[in-house]
Amino acid sequence: MFFCRAAGFGFGFDFDEYEFTLGVGAEFYYGTSFEIVYRENGDYLSELQWELKPLFLLALKASLGPKKNARKRGFFSELELAAGIPAKTGSMEDRDWLESTVPGSLSLFSRHDNHTNGAFTVEATAGVSFPLGSLFFIDPLVSFDYMYFDFESHDGYIQYGGNSPENPDGSVKTDNLPFDPSWPKIYTAGRQVRYRQYWFLLSAGSRFGLYYNGFFCNFSFKITPLVFCYAVDTHYLRNLYFTDTMFGIVYMEPQLTLGCDMGKFRLEGFFSYRYIAGTIGFQEVIDVNSGSSTSGFGAGAGFESFRGGITIHCLFF
Repeated sequence: MFFCRAAGFGFGFDFDEYEFTLGVGAEFYYGTSFEIVYRENGDYLSELQWELKPLFLLALKASLGPKKNARKRGFFSELELAAGIPAKTGSMEDRDWLESTVPGSLSLFSRHDNHTNGAFTVEATAGVSFPLGSLFFIDPLVSFDYMYFDFESHDGYIQYGGNSPENPDGSVKTDNLPFDPSWPKIYTAGRQVRYRQYWFLLSAGSRFGLYYNGFFCNFSFKITPLVFCYAVDTHYLRNLYFTDTMFGIVYMEPQLTLGCDMGKFRLEGFFSYRYIAGTIGFQEVIDVNSGSSTSGFGAGAGFESFRGGITIHCLFF
């Protein structure tokens, strides 16, 4: 971290007007991560929905910036690291739209338990804080976010009826029937699919808030088209794994934060909605047994989740 004085812009660093905090907290996600395969015309060929309902994380936070009661403009920076608690976090639902007697109709469906084996997130934010009168402030900012999730499906059931991607001779099956919820459920045991997702998000935004007599609240919004996702999908029963390299269209996140100062400590809570859509790119399919691979365009991913958490900070200066 560099501290400087730029007289022309009215910024300066004075320890009496800045504060440094360290905090520990707990957070949750409640939403869904999406794994998608597109047809050439943009229609869905396959979609897997990995639930986070909920996923709990433990977090460490650090921040440096102008004191909230100093009423001074200045630079600020914040860093958060969070690790997920491994647990069953809902279900994984898998849908496929094969060649069918009714084009565009759902062909295959399965549901399994989703175990989140691990998760890790990073949020780094920097910007400039501007006081607006004696109560309000506005903070233009830039942010880098990283998310890693390790999902694995277990047990559950499939409902395929007589449908299949291929005929017994290996040719494409074109007479699949539309999915019928009354088809018998065939139950499975053990692990089925492992899906690891790595998100990188570089965004810009702003937050607006007020500070009064030790209490504060602010509303922030971040948005960007600068989204990158890398994913690895391992199908244990098929001896295949897929690697997806994708770029996104939009990430956005509104957030509400409330808190209060209590001497050398600060209690802070937040609630937000994180949304990522339009991520698409290239997929490589590797046969574990032969080592052969094929590649093409049409891999996709998405993410939408409510987030919330509470943190207690210690103020050092």
